Amino acid sequence: MTRTTGATPTNDTVMDRYIRTFERAAHEPEALKELESIFAPDATVQLGEGMEPVTGLPAIMEMYGHVAETVADSKYFWTVTELDDGRLEVHWV
Repeated sequence: MTRTTGATPTNDTVMDRYIRTFERAAHEPEALKELESIFAPDATVQLGEGMEPVTGLPAIMEMYGHVAETVADSKYFWTVTELDDGRLEVHWV
């Protein structure tokens, strides 16, 4: 099992990169382009329960552009745990 935490990663997982990049996107619009390397072209993202899923890289990037603007003053803290079967479990606030 591997653990990483927000500002001081011990192993950089795709989730660590995702959260750090998203956090930067509010102040560095070019960071949104970095998110493209995390998602498959036909990926589907649903940010929260009850929210409509978004499919396809162009739609995902558009959604993140809008979301990044609304969370500019946010700071995230998270822990990533690699489970025995290789899945990543993420707890973040």
